[in-house]
Amino acid sequence: IGGIGSPARALVKARWTHVQPVHDQLASALGSIVFALGLHVVRTRFMHLSWRRVIALTTVGLLCTDAVVQVLVIYGIARTPWLYIGEVLVLEIPMAMNFMASAFILVEMATPGLEGITYGVLSTASNLAGPIARALSNQVFGGWTPSLSDPANFISDADDFRTLVFYSYALGYACSLLALATLPLLPAQREETRWRLANWPSSGRNGAAALTLLLGGLTYALIGDFATISTRFACTRFAGGHGCARVEV
Repeated sequence: IGGIGSPARALVKARWTHVQPVHDQLASALGSIVFALGLHVVRTRFMHLSWRRVIALTTVGLLCTDAVVQVLVIYGIARTPWLYIGEVLVLEIPMAMNFMASAFILVEMATPGLEGITYGVLSTASNLAGPIARALSNQVFGGWTPSLSDPANFISDADDFRTLVFYSYALGYACSLLALATLPLLPAQREETRWRLANWPSSGRNGAAALTLLLGGLTYALIGDFATISTRFACTRFAGGHGCARVEV
């Protein structure tokens, strides 16, 4: 749910901020440097902080920063590729903090002798979030009109369409905040993680349910991805289309 986002993001970057490949490459290179610095800061300064608090604060900070930038772009207040590059650099440090907290959770939850399978299951669940969120986003925003995926709407740049794009971003931000409601399920720090591993009972039924959910999510994501690239099924509402025209026989 937290990964649901507006499909307009790519066209906002390309059509309204006029980001070129050189800007993308520059942002990627500089962002990697800032991300590495962020990892160093976390390792030296914030290792003791609650993982829940780190994830919550960095997520809210990322959303607030992105919201300010996107409002400036959507309503034509500032449309420049350098604004995009600046946003990338600003967001790298909280992204590094968020990444480190998530990585610590994976490491600490691995029980001796089961490190490989534990990491595999948890990383698979994490990596599935992106494709599932993409499929859900296509279905949620596919029926919106005017279409958020039509470049012509960004070229015309009508006031009503700007507002529609803003609403799509707002819905994505709301989904990200809603996902934070699951944070209490995470341990706060390594001590609590180890206590849970030592004292909470294991359950084969819960393990089977978790694997079933993973397989179901994988199937759903694959079907959604294949439907979007298929010329036959891309028009379906499941793939984010407006519905396929009926062929009269």
